[in-house]
Amino acid sequence: MPDFEWMESRDFRNEIERMVEMTAERYRIRRYERAIIDSLMEHLVVNRRMRIIQESAKPIYQQRTKNDALNSVRILIEDASRFAIEDKREVLTLDDFNKAYSGRFCMIWPFC
Repeated sequence: MPDFEWMESRDFRNEIERMVEMTAERYRIRRYERAIIDSLMEHLVVNRRMRIIQESAKPIYQQRTKNDALNSVRILIEDASRFAIEDKREVLTLDDFNKAYSGRFCMIWPFC
């Protein structure tokens, strides 16, 4: 079975935070609500077991990795940033994130 321990590690949480910061900065978002990181981690924990089972059933060359997860974070924050920009805000809110998450439901491995 593949090793997915990274999903709940402090290091991965830090990588998620860096991805959120970098992506938001590209959209000129100056701040983001820390609850966004907590929400991502909660989604990850809730869905972790099912994702591991699904990925383990795939041939190794098709299994997704931490980089795929970070790409999902980037996509979600890009979408969320667009909501903030539409509202002429420089702060990314949990509501922005939740709208982005809903719009990408189950297209953002491993967070759904």
